[in-house]
Amino acid sequence: MEKMMITFIGTGGAFTPEYGNNSALLQFDNTNLLLDCGYSTPVRLRKMGIKETMIDNIWISHMHADHIGGLEEIAFKNFFQGRRINLFISRDIFPDLEQYLLATLKYGVTRQLAIADYFNIIMINKEFRIGRRTFKQEKTEHIGTMPAYMLFYNTFIFTGDTRFIDWTVRDLCGIRFIFHETRVEKNDNEVHTNLESLLSLPKEIREKIYCMHYSENIYLKTTAARINSQGMHIVEPYKAIVLE
Repeated sequence: MEKMMITFIGTGGAFTPEYGNNSALLQFDNTNLLLDCGYSTPVRLRKMGIKETMIDNIWISHMHADHIGGLEEIAFKNFFQGRRINLFISRDIFPDLEQYLLATLKYGVTRQLAIADYFNIIMINKEFRIGRRTFKQEKTEHIGTMPAYMLFYNTFIFTGDTRFIDWTVRDLCGIRFIFHETRVEKNDNEVHTNLESLLSLPKEIREKIYCMHYSENIYLKTTAARINSQGMHIVEPYKAIVLE
């Protein structure tokens, strides 16, 4: 069985274009799974040498444009190559996503099209499988009543966008990596997780945390040094991490 790797295509928050929209590509067993697909994701994939027609599976955490804005481009480019990507989507997200995408995707050359003409839609509740791999998702709190999810596998957690989660009361057995949204600023901590909250966690949990979805302030010398001194890590775009 091929070892699983994750490569972050972008690591920035919604308003940090220099690092790209937060998105990651899992590669395993001669296939792949794209975690979120923001508006900058297709261009950044090509910088990695990965064409849109090389993506096999996509999972979406929630409906904000920095997580779904690139789906239209990927849909069109695969459609005109005669292929459909598997789109793993929560049942409570799909109605909004369908409405969002149909605004442009429904206009075919000779007829109106449906989302199913572009993607193999796979509705998920708590888990889904790709080959022999089982992935689980769990609802998080992000903004208002918007459905938002984080993804679990045997060795890692990908939080998406979420308010602070108290990991001290969670079973982290086998988890080596928590790819965690990290906001340096404190002014939006009601809808995101700020750095101060993560630094309050015990050392054994901090050492599992890899900061993602951040602003440029995370690379301030004093901030980066503080993160590293507390055992945490900062995810770098385009750098592969072996997960197992």
